Amino acid sequence: MEVKKNSPLYSIPEFILKKIIQQSLEEDIALADLTSSLLISQDTEAKAQVIVREQAILCGLPLVNMVFSFIDPSVECLFFSEDGQEVGKNTPVMEISGKAQSLLLGERVALNFLSHLCGVSTLTSQFVQAVKGTKTRILDTRKTLPGLRLLQKYAVICGGGANHRFSLGDHILIKDNHIALLKKKHGAGWLEWIKSRLEGVRHQKPFIKVEIEASSLEEVSLFCELSPDIIMLDNMDVEEIERALKIIGNKTLVEVSGRVDKEKLIAVSQLGVDFVSLGLLTHSARAVDVSMDIV
Repeated sequence: MEVKKNSPLYSIPEFILKKIIQQSLEEDIALADLTSSLLISQDTEAKAQVIVREQAILCGLPLVNMVFSFIDPSVECLFFSEDGQEVGKNTPVMEISGKAQSLLLGERVALNFLSHLCGVSTLTSQFVQAVKGTKTRILDTRKTLPGLRLLQKYAVICGGGANHRFSLGDHILIKDNHIALLKKKHGAGWLEWIKSRLEGVRHQKPFIKVEIEASSLEEVSLFCELSPDIIMLDNMDVEEIERALKIIGNKTLVEVSGRVDKEKLIAVSQLGVDFVSLGLLTHSARAVDVSMDIV
């Protein structure tokens, strides 16, 4: 399956994808597949279908192809669906043919990627659908599994969400611990110190986005003075968020984060917030049930 050039997966360097796949295969295969080498001859050919056992938003099909190609370039994959597509219960999404030992070597790693990434995209889609008709966009966070961030964020895109920062170097995000440290060092002058630092950055690198996290209405008022691109309202209840929006007005974009369930999500989207960021999209998505069956 060729990765489309407008797909976020296309922009992930191939050497990174190969590294992730290689590490995963080394972990699973170790020295050998003792069972398959004992029972299945090397010249045995086989065909299998990958079946999604529940309703889901697909994500990771090109990666499955890459897993089997990494093991054995002669393995062929025929796709019935594509990433971002919604499928129903017990849907065959691809067919794999080649040496039986190769299919069995890649089965678990391929299905692990597919089931997890489908879980992320499916959960993301549920939150995206909950805010449909509003201007609110669903964002992920950096609360990702180590080594899988690029893939998990790709899955968020497949589910209709959008990506927040990929790394600490993407944009400036001043959080509570930054502020706590600055208050200790600069005392009452901490806000003016931040303002002077931001003025310097904006002069040298005007393209860098500035976001600042506020956990109280008092902080919201103070941070409006810094003219950030985004104010993040962290761990506020719906009433506080509504009051914060009145303080902010049209001065900046507004992101909501922290302890957001479906009920709160719907409420804040109706208030007109620009973004809601959810760590649970990547750290708590339930794996979708997928299987590979020899046919």
